[in-house]
Amino acid sequence: MAHREAERHSLGLHTTGFGALLVTQFLGALNVFGFLFFLVTAINEYGGRDAAYAARRESLAYFLAALPFVLLAGWAGAVTDRWRKSSVMRATKLVELAVMGGVVAACVLERGDWLYPLLFLLGAQAAFFIPAKQGYLAETVEEHELTRANALAGMSAFLAVIRGHVG
Repeated sequence: MAHREAERHSLGLHTTGFGALLVTQFLGALNVFGFLFFLVTAINEYGGRDAAYAARRESLAYFLAALPFVLLAGWAGAVTDRWRKSSVMRATKLVELAVMGGVVAACVLERGDWLYPLLFLLGAQAAFFIPAKQGYLAETVEEHELTRANALAGMSAFLAVIRGHVG
């Protein structure tokens, strides 16, 4: 218990650690939503004049981005409770790098069919990162700063979403 209390007070809102967490979250959300915007734009560009075909593919992209949050939420929470949250966050960031490497490979090799499973994997990565980040904040920010920390984290995520959709 003493270790938990000492850990709880180790990260303040004005530290480089908290700033790094916000930057990491922002870049991760930007990655997910920027890739989703890229994929939807590519679908519309290469869908030709068949608007119905492009709409179906666009719907599939949005569905695949959201599906991991529905399928994996319980498991992600269990993993976050089982292992150190900082370790889960590091592991998910490594997965994110690997997935984005796959996106680059798919684009270089002109394999658009690879982008859909990669979008699902990126959503799965985010589904595991988010509960780890939320739990990490709860364990490392002092209680009187927790609301502000959550607000700053939420703001950085929404800014990334907006930036990802602006292109």
